[in-house]
Amino acid sequence: MWGSPVHRQALINESRSGHQFVKFVNMLMNDTTFLLDESLESLKRIHEVQELISDDDKWSKLPSEQQQSRMRQLNSDERQCRSYLTLARETVDMFHYLTVDIKEPFLRPELVDRLASMLNFNLQQLCGKRCKDLKVRNPDKYGWEPRRLLSQLVDIYLHLDCDKFAEALAGDEVSH
Repeated sequence: MWGSPVHRQALINESRSGHQFVKFVNMLMNDTTFLLDESLESLKRIHEVQELISDDDKWSKLPSEQQQSRMRQLNSDERQCRSYLTLARETVDMFHYLTVDIKEPFLRPELVDRLASMLNFNLQQLCGKRCKDLKVRNPDKYGWEPRRLLSQLVDIYLHLDCDKFAEALAGDEVSH
């Protein structure tokens, strides 16, 4: 719908005047936070099992029941990861294109701090000390595109570049 000028303008108008847009952004943040958290956690578990399997010595010392259990968990994590990453990509895409044309609602007191925390937390996950834990074999298999995600997050920071957003970013104590 965003591609249609009529629908785009209706959404922009709603963002300026309506309380519904703030509710919508809150739900979008909740979904994005959940989906990215689940995706990144499943990537970490996939990475861990892939590392274990690649160490023949450690893997062979595990009892066969434990090997089978790890493989079942790996299969489950792979399915979950694919699904969550697909949905996460859609929600981040939405933030990305919305913040190009709509800024003010994202800077409202009831949203700006949460948005800053969400962006900072995910940036830290992608670029922080533990980012190597997100590296998996065959990332395309899961739809894992960390560079694309990072680029979109940085763009969102840039789309919202203003003093109010900078204050919210600086005030985020969770991600420091």
